[in-house]
Amino acid sequence: MSRPADWRGTAPHVHNAGWRYGFCPHRKVAVPPDLQPTIAQRALELGKPVFLEEPLAADLVGAQIILESARKSARPTIIDFNFPELPSWQRAKAILDGGAIGRLQNVVVTWNFESRATRLHLDSWKTRGEGGGGLLGNFVSHCFHNLEWLCGFISGLAARVFALPDRNADGSVAVALSFASGAGGSLQVSGTSFLGSGHHIELYGDSGTLVLSNPTTDYFRGFELRLGRQGDDALKLIAIGMRMRSHFPIHALPRSGDLCAA
Repeated sequence: MSRPADWRGTAPHVHNAGWRYGFCPHRKVAVPPDLQPTIAQRALELGKPVFLEEPLAADLVGAQIILESARKSARPTIIDFNFPELPSWQRAKAILDGGAIGRLQNVVVTWNFESRATRLHLDSWKTRGEGGGGLLGNFVSHCFHNLEWLCGFISGLAARVFALPDRNADGSVAVALSFASGAGGSLQVSGTSFLGSGHHIELYGDSGTLVLSNPTTDYFRGFELRLGRQGDDALKLIAIGMRMRSHFPIHALPRSGDLCAA
């Protein structure tokens, strides 16, 4: 997404001219996180439903501005978290909630890939930690949402972010987690992993194991689901029914480059 150098100063005028007369029914906001609160607030003031990229803002104050604006306007306000909409993820959620692996004890998430911004040495919000960007804002925000969607409230964490050598950019992050349920977890994400192992979510219960895995370079396509229960000698592939897939046709899924459009 391109914008003029003086974008910050002209944005309010663009909002007034473009939205005042009601010809735009809703707004999709795809800008760096530190710019989202002002834009979203104005759109909601004008009564427009808003679709936002993640992370919601660069800090808690900005996120609170959007939350309060959404409550005041009572208009639909949605954050673009894609993974729980995938059929394989929904099936995993149903299996987990159905008690197939028993009480959840431990969760291990690894996501190792080489992002386009890192590969091309781009100087953008996607590589810079300030302003709500970098690996933490661009990718790890997805992980936190996904973990709470799957496993419940995260009650505590300890983390360390590792910078790229000789660059003001996030390279990887390691997080230790605790859940309100009593389960523990770990999260490791790297956007600098050439030929990385991909995205894997391992869920260990007291009577079984459930694994979502995607070894491909595509962020969304390629997930497989495997389940093993006490008595099994290996994880077994779980088929994702065609009826479920029909609700999420492959052409409707976002391209990898669309994960954060700004």
